[in-house]
Amino acid sequence: ALLPQMSKAPRLAALPLHKQLTKQFTTKEIIHWDTLAEAFASEMAAETELFGGEKGETRREDLRRRVIEHNLLVVGAYYKRVTLARLGELLCLDAAETEKRLSDLVVAKKVSARIDRPGGVVDFNPDSRGADWLLNQWVGKVDKLLDVLDKSNHLIHKEAMAHKVSLE
Repeated sequence: ALLPQMSKAPRLAALPLHKQLTKQFTTKEIIHWDTLAEAFASEMAAETELFGGEKGETRREDLRRRVIEHNLLVVGAYYKRVTLARLGELLCLDAAETEKRLSDLVVAKKVSARIDRPGGVVDFNPDSRGADWLLNQWVGKVDKLLDVLDKSNHLIHKEAMAHKVSLE
């Protein structure tokens, strides 16, 4: 995590806008892209080497994508379950882009979430239900396995008796 270290750098105090941007990314608060782009528009326009030229628009889009990723991580920290519509509202995105950005983070294993498309619901941290839940799931699976073994044993003995075959 380079960003928290960088936010503590003493030389960052000489760059107040950069310090403000760094602080926004290190706090667990949603960053609104429109507000951020407006607040830093003059700074981005002045950085012609970074945001100008052929790659300028790509870099601006990368920054926007990073803001969306930050916001999804923040929402994942505060919400266990949220509708896609509400998530889109929080991120100021439409449903399709919200789902795409969330899916990208899940595939990259940056966030743990499960999307229920028919229900329109996102479950964050679906596997963190606790040790009791995991043990109950395990016990249920062991019970099913033992039932299958018991039925198989019964059917084997039934066939052996029908054909008068010794199992020993």
